[in-house]
Amino acid sequence: MHSIKRLFHKRRVLHLFFTLSIVFLVNPVNGAQDIEQLIEKGGFLLIKEHGEKIGFNENKTFTPASTVKILTALAALETIDEDFRFTTSFYYDQNKNLYIQGGGDPFLVSEEIEVICEKLRLAGITEVASIILDDSLYQLTGPADGAEATLQPYDAHNSALAVNFNTVHIKVQKDGSVISAEDQTPTTPFLRHFNFLPAGRHRININQLTGLTIPPHLQYAGELFGEFLKINFITIASPEIVVGKPPATLEPVLEWQSDYVLSELISMFLLSSSNFMANQVFLQFGLQKKGAPATWQKARESINEFILNRLEIPSASIHIEEGSGLSRKTYMSPEAMIHILEHFKPHYQLLSFSKKYKLYRKTGTLKKVHCLAGYIPKNEELLPFAIFLNQKKNKRYEILKQLISEASK
Repeated sequence: MHSIKRLFHKRRVLHLFFTLSIVFLVNPVNGAQDIEQLIEKGGFLLIKEHGEKIGFNENKTFTPASTVKILTALAALETIDEDFRFTTSFYYDQNKNLYIQGGGDPFLVSEEIEVICEKLRLAGITEVASIILDDSLYQLTGPADGAEATLQPYDAHNSALAVNFNTVHIKVQKDGSVISAEDQTPTTPFLRHFNFLPAGRHRININQLTGLTIPPHLQYAGELFGEFLKINFITIASPEIVVGKPPATLEPVLEWQSDYVLSELISMFLLSSSNFMANQVFLQFGLQKKGAPATWQKARESINEFILNRLEIPSASIHIEEGSGLSRKTYMSPEAMIHILEHFKPHYQLLSFSKKYKLYRKTGTLKKVHCLAGYIPKNEELLPFAIFLNQKKNKRYEILKQLISEASK
């Protein structure tokens, strides 16, 4: 996970929405003709200085893919305290059972688990009878809509207790044995289940494993915590990982808060385009609005209410199914994205900056989906743009170059 950590360092009212629409209509759609030749199915919109627009099919809806993460970020930032930190709670009973209660932390990685176990030792824990895991804060009927049954890390499932993004980075050796491919992550017995993979290094989604007595993400989380407890000279009597809740009367021995505040986590998932992290934040947003437990339905209802009531975007222009952009049930018009970007301007630096094109942007890619959204800086202003292509040919950067040229005029 070291490479990931290095990568990550660092109203308007409805009247306004329709006013903007009217302004757009009365301004000529200049410079769009050449760009239209690049589009088989899609649309784009650029708002130049003084409200002039350049667009095509800007009111039609398309699959936005990962550009929807901008909306997920905006909803979370406007609803949850920017200094919010995900919390994982630890309980220790008189029978020496250690309960680990997940709080949805999307960045509970090996390095943090090592520190947690050090703190448990400092709290006086030297022996654990059994490890009992509680991920009941999230009650999900399945993965995010659009996630497929693959070993690809971008298809990893969400859960209230997840370690290393519900993925493993492994090395399958020529003799079929499997070891951790990371110095900071111990090899656990769980990894042997992937000995069917060819020799070499693999980073994979662990949620496709079947035949375990408990969900694979909990089995792996329990084993990983167990290894780090042993490293810190805490003995474990039973190797069995158990699922259960801590007694209501038990006080936590440790409440671990994530190393990262919400805005930092958002910057991470915007930069890396992590579907897992985006949906952990999406679920937390729903939990904040509608209470525990977190569910896909609560999060979905919450964000679509946010769109209608806070952003005042008509439902005909946008619908969100989940927070990462995986779902093809999600749709959005370029104009709706522009409205989102207008609200997101105070947070524009959370987007990645392209040195090549000298602008802030978020990409979105699925099969036959090629999208871009962000800002072109000009004269201390940020000119929002959205390019949604739902076609085989990826022409988004050719379109972007022309929009940059138009913005400079």
